[in-house]
Amino acid sequence: MSRPDEDRSALLATLLRNSGERCPAATRNFYRGLDADNAAIWTVHCASGKDWEIAVEQDGKTKLLDCAFMDMLEKKRGSCWTAF
Repeated sequence: MSRPDEDRSALLATLLRNSGERCPAATRNFYRGLDADNAAIWTVHCASGKDWEIAVEQDGKTKLLDCAFMDMLEKKRGSCWTAF
């Protein structure tokens, strides 16, 4: 996603809302890198206070993961905000 930061934040927030999640606006986003399947992994912080990880696959499909859940799995806080 080669876009200005504000545009990217707005796009990621819209993607979350269209998926049924509450994200009135994204106040921060972070590119984590590519995963093993070559999906681009982004983290977004919503104005509602929740952080999400969004995987954008090569075919354009997306997957969402609640960062609080990821923190629980990894047993550390802020795991969505570190690069691969």
